[in-house]
Amino acid sequence: MGKIPLLDQDSVQKCSYSVNLPWSLKPVLPHELIGDVESTDVYVCRILDSKKISYVMEVLSKISPIFGLGHLKRVTTLVEKGLCVILCEANGFSEDSCVTLFKEKGFSFDGLDPIPFKVSVPSVIPKTRKQYENASAMWSCNFTVDKYIEKIIDGSIFDANDRKFQEHYMDIAYLAAEKSLEMNGVGVGCVIVDPVKSSIVAIAYDRRLSHPLKHAVMVAADLTARVQGGGRWPVEEGMWISPAKIERRVPCKRTKDFSFGDLASAYLCTGYDVYLTREPCAMCAMALVHCRARRVFFGCFNEGALGGKMKLHEMRGLNHCLEVFSGLHRRKCDRISCSVYKG
Repeated sequence: MGKIPLLDQDSVQKCSYSVNLPWSLKPVLPHELIGDVESTDVYVCRILDSKKISYVMEVLSKISPIFGLGHLKRVTTLVEKGLCVILCEANGFSEDSCVTLFKEKGFSFDGLDPIPFKVSVPSVIPKTRKQYENASAMWSCNFTVDKYIEKIIDGSIFDANDRKFQEHYMDIAYLAAEKSLEMNGVGVGCVIVDPVKSSIVAIAYDRRLSHPLKHAVMVAADLTARVQGGGRWPVEEGMWISPAKIERRVPCKRTKDFSFGDLASAYLCTGYDVYLTREPCAMCAMALVHCRARRVFFGCFNEGALGGKMKLHEMRGLNHCLEVFSGLHRRKCDRISCSVYKG
């Protein structure tokens, strides 16, 4: 591939605002961030005397606490119903049974409509502003906006400079994918980048037909290990590694801490971004988790493990979170991707 055409900040400033990029970057988000808020049924009563609200809430907190629904306001205003209060969860019993149960506990319906009715309410805390708006239409609830997540959703997390760099790195991944085809591979390229220095750490391409484990990601991870003083596989024709030895970075201590980390860690790719011409398979996606990559950008979906066939990065048991984005040069990458080989 020759000399790697690195792009500096000055070059980006000169061109990024005048270029209409022919692709759209989309986050591949976990279902809990894009799905509808789950709901459950509760029994509520209309409040006829607002002066009784404090007393009613005090008594209900003692005889009918709603531990699993602590994110809900106990009292809210419903359209066409007015002020209403949650009595309890509707766990398979009737309105009459609900009234009987509360009377047995010594609860007085004084100031309330004695006939409860069933309402659907959000059963979990909304995690995005859109979910909060939908949840609030059911029942008032607590919500703390996560500004970082909202920026990922609306796309404002990346500016024009970021997009130009992203395009540049994917162009190089595409060249690597072409080299893969030239070497009788399946047409997948991978670039690992240190975003702090805006520099490339390793460039690799798929060689799985010569070795079943040599998917582009696995080769790129091995090349990154070589830069750090390790590595097992040779640097083949058309591949590239940083000529300077790079120290590893300390991993993030918190799951949602997307900082770049400090030096001297046990992980290969802490703080690094990975560019792939197509979605990785389960093996490669898991390798990226183990390497502690920060973000993964890929061009086209491929029935893989980061959104196509499954979303490995949303599994709760994992001890690291990847940020995943698709669509970077999608059409271009889709053309070169060999559909016979998945992953």
